[in-house]
Amino acid sequence: MMRKIAAITIGLLLALTHWAQAGERHEYPFEIRANGFRFGDFLVVLEEDAQTYRVEVSAEARGVFGFMLRARYSGTSTGEKRPDGTRLGLDFKARSSRIFADRTQQVTYQDGQPKTVFILPLKRRTALSDPLKVTGSFNDPLSFLANLVANPGTTCPAPADLYDGRRITKVTLEPGLPEPNSLTCTGTYEIIEGPDHSLQKGVRRFGLTASYGRDLTGILLLKSVKFESGGNEILLSRLGN
Repeated sequence: MMRKIAAITIGLLLALTHWAQAGERHEYPFEIRANGFRFGDFLVVLEEDAQTYRVEVSAEARGVFGFMLRARYSGTSTGEKRPDGTRLGLDFKARSSRIFADRTQQVTYQDGQPKTVFILPLKRRTALSDPLKVTGSFNDPLSFLANLVANPGTTCPAPADLYDGRRITKVTLEPGLPEPNSLTCTGTYEIIEGPDHSLQKGVRRFGLTASYGRDLTGILLLKSVKFESGGNEILLSRLGN
């Protein structure tokens, strides 16, 4: 009887260990502030194992801004893990809405090259929405965001060219002076081709700062992300631990 119980216990432990290794799920909630005023909520949910991942992002304007803009965003990206732990997108989907406007987009990639693009309404398509006119190697915005939020490395994320079906952007970050328990990455987010972002018309280049802490094992923990342009500031501050 004891042998049978022991065998069952070992079997359960092996099953639980396999489940734990098969995939993990983490939530990263943020508060959004615009020029010091609370703007809304931002949530990143990341599920991944050693080879694949799925990242889900949602954002919603709150308070007076929410009442005025009715702005919401939701998106998902799935893809493959590289040997260094970074994530490269294969399927990107997003829906954004604000008062009197709504847009849905989906892009599939193969080895960083866009293969298919679907955007509704059709009037929201741009010259870059034809994947045959887009050359180069790209990641999707949410996969890069996953690399930024759940940074698998020991320093700032590598520069990245991003494509979302409508525009091409580039993110560049460099580490500041070394600190034992923190890391500050500064750089730029720049629209290379395609339309401006709807809430920042006329702005093509943003200053970008990502601030990390380190846990006792040295793993980087993103604390905040700040975008700056022309005296305006958007700050995403992580809530909780």
